Amino acid sequence: MLRARARLPVGAPKVEPEPVLRLARATVAVAVAATVVQSLTTAVSLFALDGSAESLDATIEGGLWTWAAAGSALVAAVAAAALAAALKVGPSRGRRLWLLAGVLAFFSLDDWLVLHEEVGEWFRDELGAPEYVGGLWVLAYPPLLLVACWGLWRTAAEASPSLRRLLLASLVLLAAAVIVEFLGVGTKAIEESTGNAVAHDLRAIVEEGAELAAWVLAAGALLGALVAEAMRGGARLSGPDGGA
Repeated sequence: MLRARARLPVGAPKVEPEPVLRLARATVAVAVAATVVQSLTTAVSLFALDGSAESLDATIEGGLWTWAAAGSALVAAVAAAALAAALKVGPSRGRRLWLLAGVLAFFSLDDWLVLHEEVGEWFRDELGAPEYVGGLWVLAYPPLLLVACWGLWRTAAEASPSLRRLLLASLVLLAAAVIVEFLGVGTKAIEESTGNAVAHDLRAIVEEGAELAAWVLAAGALLGALVAEAMRGGARLSGPDGGA
């Protein structure tokens, strides 16, 4: 059976290796746990501690949760790059994986260096516009996000069932995060006009949770694809035409 599986073409295997299934289950557990804990600590900071627990507040850049999201995106980028280097495939698929790795690395860098917030502030200051207009920075990001979604979608089409589900869930969560981010323009305007920040804070908790879960799921799925490819490679080496 092992040798028969080893001869399957690169793509979605008919039977998933147990380590890949375990990794997929662990990824879901980590994504759910991280999102719940992040949402709780952020809610406590915003609503109970008046925003004073900055290191545990996902709406504050540079804290624990910024590192968690950026680190997950970076793991996904490294896994995509390693997969591109490991797979013996045509140049089209290889270029797609390298492109996906580059875009994911950019999103990780964006979180670490707070690039989009800086761009939003510059945009707002240059126009002399209200603070909520700074949120319009997201108009510049859809092209990059579309590239990432296209890469994840194509990778999902070639993945095993459990990894495909992780990648598709990641896509849904990324789309949700962007939609909720757009809503921030309206909730920020409400906060400025009424002085009540509850709607804006709740929106931020949902957005940050969706983003963190999306990167964790993408990282786990790409790592799973890398593990599956390594196992197929090992099986080929142990076959009658490989090894000693």
